Amino acid sequence: MNAMKPFIGLGLGLVIGYVAQRSRYCIMGAFRDLFLFKDTYLFKGFLATLGVFSLVWVFGGYRHAA
Repeated sequence: MNAMKPFIGLGLGLVIGYVAQRSRYCIMGAFRDLFLFKDTYLFKGFLATLGVFSLVWVFGGYRHAA
């Protein structure tokens, strides 16, 4: 299973990258809209993404290699 982890990570990264590109998700655009136009729509998506990845990190069984 350990030999498959890089391939699983690559596959997940490609899927997430494809979805982010097709949805026109842009973190810089989120901050631009927040500060210039006071529009929080994209920024809420950024916060949701950050929250989901934080939960995966904490509860996903991440173990730091010593």
